[in-house]
Amino acid sequence: MTQNKPTNRLRCFEMSEEELTKAKIWIEKHPCKHRGKGTGAIGGGISYIFSPTSIGTAITVRCYCGGEYDVTDYGSW
Repeated sequence: MTQNKPTNRLRCFEMSEEELTKAKIWIEKHPCKHRGKGTGAIGGGISYIFSPTSIGTAITVRCYCGGEYDVTDYGSW
């Protein structure tokens, strides 16, 4: 039995302008003593977590310190 392999192995996630704005504001206001001190792969210490569901993709912004903020635009689901 032959398996069909996807021709395009690249998968992308997108954020709306509203979600991106909410993330930027949270990052600017988040009080973390670790940010900007060489944490994370490129020094930022911020991760964007995309969690696909059957009705939409939830988006969480997470800081190196463990702080998290849900920026998902549930209204677009």
